Amino acid sequence: MKIMYLIRGLSGSGKTTLANSIVSDLQGRTAISVDEFFENDKGEYEFDAERLKEAHEWCVSETDMIMQDNYEVVVVHNTFTRKWEADAYFKLAEKHGYAVQVVSLYDAGLNDRGLSERSVHGVSEKVVQNQRKRWELDIYPHRNNRPRMDQVPMMVAYPPPYYAPQYGQAPYGQPQYGQAPYGQAPYGQREPRQNNGGSNKKWSSN
Repeated sequence: MKIMYLIRGLSGSGKTTLANSIVSDLQGRTAISVDEFFENDKGEYEFDAERLKEAHEWCVSETDMIMQDNYEVVVVHNTFTRKWEADAYFKLAEKHGYAVQVVSLYDAGLNDRGLSERSVHGVSEKVVQNQRKRWELDIYPHRNNRPRMDQVPMMVAYPPPYYAPQYGQAPYGQPQYGQAPYGQAPYGQREPRQNNGGSNKKWSSN
């Protein structure tokens, strides 16, 4: 069975290392990435942001030709932070009869600074931070992305939960023992009840 691996992750997460380990020196296996577009004849990396779109188009075209050569295993290792960036590769897989396995490394457990320091292409911490912000959890075309934890609105319980009263406390919503009901003066601070010569009595002996 022919299979294509899409390895995704932030810069410095180890995509190239994993791709090389999958391909190794085995026959019928090859790897491709956008980074190869920016390598000169000497193998030196010369990134040009203005040619990034061209680089992605080149990578899709190279993948198409590789599949036409019927490689058994094809590994594409790019950042793939968003679903649409992988759409063209899923279409190629369907066209040439390849199964697709997505391997997501995300940040490999590192913060932005750690990823920047580990990046072999000198990707800045700011660029890594932007990659993290636009990261989508799933790039399979038939699946919907769940909202990320930093995008989920805070849930508020309504009505408020009921908490069983502790020993020595009044039930929920009632005044505590020794306290006056809502709207009344505290005990010991109320005005004394006026007798007014017995006018408060309901009956009189006279």
